[in-house]
Amino acid sequence: MPTRRRWRWVAVGVPVLLFGWGCLNYTEHFGWEHHTEVAAAHGLPPPSGGIQRLGMLVTAVGGLITGWGLVRRPVGPRHLQ
Repeated sequence: MPTRRRWRWVAVGVPVLLFGWGCLNYTEHFGWEHHTEVAAAHGLPPPSGGIQRLGMLVTAVGGLITGWGLVRRPVGPRHLQ
């Protein structure tokens, strides 16, 4: 795969990965009580198990996409020499 195309995978995967980490941070950092208070003060939805599961899923997908772009190497007869 050309290098230019590989970096497209990374460029898509990193923001997805960061969004997933943000969802996980929103539900875990300082505990549920702290984030429930901050969310209420800013008009955001309160942390929930759904946001946490979304964060786990999106982080895994973002990691796969980013990893695919970083480690993918073309395999063919000319590359095996």
